[in-house]
Amino acid sequence: MADISKEELNALLRANKAEVDAVASAMKGEMASWREQMRSDLKDVKTAVERQTDKLESNFLAQQTKLDAAIQIQTARLEKTVSDTRLDIIRWVLGIPALAFTLWKIYEAIAH
Repeated sequence: MADISKEELNALLRANKAEVDAVASAMKGEMASWREQMRSDLKDVKTAVERQTDKLESNFLAQQTKLDAAIQIQTARLEKTVSDTRLDIIRWVLGIPALAFTLWKIYEAIAH
């Protein structure tokens, strides 16, 4: 080290600084490029997710519409069945007194 003069040492330091500056500059450029690529990739991912979300929502709405229609059909069928059953019960209930009255009239006719 004693053989190196101050000017030579300064020259070596300037050379090292220039090399470090060049590496730092290159790294800054690469990082800027990498950040831009990541932004672009994230934008692409976001767009793809939004498309998939739209497709899923569309399919969900279609399935929901089909399900609602099927429920309405089944509800209408059930209501008709309940209504028919009520009518059958009313006919049966009203039929018992009518039958009893008819049998009573037949009995009276036979008895007299």
